Amino acid sequence: MHGIVAAMAMPMMSAMHPRVSGGARTAEAPSGEVVLPPFGFGGKNFGRATPVGLWMAHIVFGAAWGIVFAALI
Repeated sequence: MHGIVAAMAMPMMSAMHPRVSGGARTAEAPSGEVVLPPFGFGGKNFGRATPVGLWMAHIVFGAAWGIVFAALI
């Protein structure tokens, strides 16, 4: 569930990030700094594998914590 929410929040993070072209604070970035493209849904503008990797990382992380918590209970 957290991976889905994170993927949906990526476009919103593009609007707030200072190094994203078209972001709210891009004008404040020092000259010569690398400007990033908007992230898109799930970070898809960084490659087609980015949303899949994002979701897989969240699944692995959640499973690991589930195993830890199950062992503690």
